[in-house]
Amino acid sequence: MAGAQTGTADQPLLLGELAQATLRAQLEQLVHSEPAVRQGEVGEPIHQMRVATRRLRAALRLFEPALPVDVDALRDELAWLASKLGAVRDLDIQLAALGQAAAALDAPPTAAATLLAWFRARHAAARQELTEALEQTRYTAIVAALGALEAQSPADWAGPARAPALETLPALVRRRYRRLRKASRDLAPSSPAADLHRARIRAKQLRYSLEFVAELYGKPARRMIRRAVGVQDALGAIQDAVVLEQQLASLSLAGHELPPPSVFLAGQLAEHIAGQAAVAREAVPSACRRVRGRTWRRLRRRLLARRGAGRRLAWRRSAASMAERWASLAQACWSGASTTVWANSSA
Repeated sequence: MAGAQTGTADQPLLLGELAQATLRAQLEQLVHSEPAVRQGEVGEPIHQMRVATRRLRAALRLFEPALPVDVDALRDELAWLASKLGAVRDLDIQLAALGQAAAALDAPPTAAATLLAWFRARHAAARQELTEALEQTRYTAIVAALGALEAQSPADWAGPARAPALETLPALVRRRYRRLRKASRDLAPSSPAADLHRARIRAKQLRYSLEFVAELYGKPARRMIRRAVGVQDALGAIQDAVVLEQQLASLSLAGHELPPPSVFLAGQLAEHIAGQAAVAREAVPSACRRVRGRTWRRLRRRLLARRGAGRRLAWRRSAASMAERWASLAQACWSGASTTVWANSSA
């Protein structure tokens, strides 16, 4: 597979070249994680594969004006894959949280073991569904479609693809920042879970977009990434707690197959998790404020200062170096475990 096209000392990095390099690197992360996931490893491989699907969706949305084909259907397919990975990963997190909560409550060992066994059974079922999904032609079609997209020369892409990246990116980044600002401006500890979840998605979109271009914008971009991660983490902890609390509350109702001591424990754990969520909610306004004000103003100044820099030698070299590093990462993954996956998906 050819490496990413890069800028040179005489030509700026184009938006299409940056899009191609970004898609290639995230696709390589996806297929690089796949063998370990297929082999049943839990934890980090599933997390990395899930993150790769999220970043691919974010990249397809960010660079959509420059891409040569309609990618709505491809984003939907990546959402399907992310849901299969997420079902397993979420249960990993729930099992860890339940173990900690049961220990904090000094729960009766037998009741706790029975309850955890119920969650482990769900985890095993989700794991089986994921394994079956990776065997489907639907998955190999996703990989093949992404490979075909990133293999096309950006020179043949739409007009926006041939614009200097530093000229085009400020508007794209600003749009994502404004969406986060709108979603998070009025958040309070008492805000509905749906509003918190929406702001979390916006924070994630801004974070991924900035991660794709951080080497072009340096310290202001990295600082904003940290602030977006802070919002994402604060809201994510609440979302995880809400989902687990609801699951436990449903188990505490009559009619489930669990024995009475485990049903009672489920109710106790639901109250404990709800208390943790209430504490986490108090951190939301502070985390949201950190993505506004000085942090954004510094990034905006850097975006505007370099908007015209695609025509100047110093920034051309910076952009070229960034794309070369993306290409180097992609090539390193390409020569490893992903070769087999590509061979299978092309068969």
